[in-house]
Amino acid sequence: KPGETVLDLCLVEPNQWWLGWHTSATIAQSWPGGIPPVQRNDMMVSRAWMKLSEALMWGQVPLRPGDVCAEIGSAPGGAAQYLLERGAHVIAIDPAELDPTVASHPNLVHIRRRARDVPRRDLADVRWLITDINMPPSYTLEVLEDYLANAHINPRGIIATLKLPEWGLAEGIDSWRERIRQLGFAVVRTRQLAFNRREICLVALRNRFERRVGKSPKNVAAGKSDRSGKPSD
Repeated sequence: KPGETVLDLCLVEPNQWWLGWHTSATIAQSWPGGIPPVQRNDMMVSRAWMKLSEALMWGQVPLRPGDVCAEIGSAPGGAAQYLLERGAHVIAIDPAELDPTVASHPNLVHIRRRARDVPRRDLADVRWLITDINMPPSYTLEVLEDYLANAHINPRGIIATLKLPEWGLAEGIDSWRERIRQLGFAVVRTRQLAFNRREICLVALRNRFERRVGKSPKNVAAGKSDRSGKPSD
């Protein structure tokens, strides 16, 4: 639990052990070895199922049944599969084919186009925008900026996998977070997840209350305010 002391035990070599400790302050720090307690799906289509599962847990994203999610770079469909299992409605954007078990789901719409060729009006109801494009971070960020510049698209949050073809690209993480903040997201966090490879996860939420209590902006606005006009806790 938050505030508890955790003993860290690392096996470096067969006869070399490192001991340490830390105070649990975040959700990931409470997971043994930093690995979340994900119930693996033996029928998952791809590793993206695991990545998105962890991303939503770590980011404390308040995904609810019935939410509309658009995923850019869906094929073969692992992340879409996870979203469908959670009761979401999924718009899968990818010119490649999806696994038949995902493509045939009644709550999935497959737009077989490149991200930049999708009519923005088709994404007007999207609450969560998810990307896992096999391109450098600069490309993914440009796609997100292009989408969010359109008045039709106003998601509550972003879950983006940013590929690192070279480790040196990680030096740009601070600037990537700032670019997302400039798009109107109050909470922007990055982490290399346990199920990531040469990539990092970025989670962004419009409002800080989204993550903490899972409220919608409308509910927050309807809450009590202090004298400054800001919603109270």
